[in-house]
Amino acid sequence: MRVKRIEKKNPSLCKPFALSPHLIIMTSPEEEQKLIQGLSQGDPGSYDRLVDLYGKKIFRLALQLSGERFDAEDIVL
Repeated sequence: MRVKRIEKKNPSLCKPFALSPHLIIMTSPEEEQKLIQGLSQGDPGSYDRLVDLYGKKIFRLALQLSGERFDAEDIVL
């Protein structure tokens, strides 16, 4: 996992996931493809990394669509 302190200069190159105001995990499209391939082959590390990258975004979307925190948790979990 590559961890860097960055400024958002070119968001099209990689997708940030903020853990704190000063720490952002970056992932390239190539890394995403490898994670998806690993996930399709049952690699638990790929699953964990994808959850780290997108879990909060998916939860926020589920919460927005359902309107209920309990329902959103059921959808995501």
